[in-house]
Amino acid sequence: MIGLDENTVDAVFQHMENIMCKSSKPFIKKGGSHMFFETKDLYTQKLCLDDAARFHQVCTQQYILKWMDDWDMELEQVHGLISHFIKGYEIKDPEIHPYIMGIWHKADNEFIGICGFGPKDELGGKAEIAYFIDENYSHRGYMTQIVSKAIEFFFANFDKMYLCALVDDNNFISKKVLLKNSFHYHQITDPTGAIKSHYRVWRT
Repeated sequence: MIGLDENTVDAVFQHMENIMCKSSKPFIKKGGSHMFFETKDLYTQKLCLDDAARFHQVCTQQYILKWMDDWDMELEQVHGLISHFIKGYEIKDPEIHPYIMGIWHKADNEFIGICGFGPKDELGGKAEIAYFIDENYSHRGYMTQIVSKAIEFFFANFDKMYLCALVDDNNFISKKVLLKNSFHYHQITDPTGAIKSHYRVWRT
């Protein structure tokens, strides 16, 4: 970028990000406005509407619907949902509005899931962590990586004392991920006739 001032360079990078966000192979600029955090194998960044088809493909897998049947939706509904999530990047308060990030696999630059935070009515509106991952990328320790970094991100960016997790009582895989990442069992809840385990991790 020889001969360009700093403002011009920033404008060029922003233009590149805007273009590449429209691709299923997102542009990655370390420290850029689209990226949130990364792990050894994964990175997270903002969702955009052109992620909808792949998002829909992942969220409607039986592997995910087994535990979260409310993700069974049509592609048009996914477009609306992503638009809703995009608003959260401006609101920046997960006890008011969901703050959801896409997860991409570094090796093939493939969208594979989401993680983020949002208000949970059953928990009095307190922020709950949420996540899912493509079955084809499961059982590799990826969610453990993501949840660890997501907790750091949550407490670094939001002025909250603790983060909640609410999982089906027999979802042992998700419980294992939480316990590996410093969540502690809080109580059993039964908000809608389905027994769920409530976990919390506290700011240190």
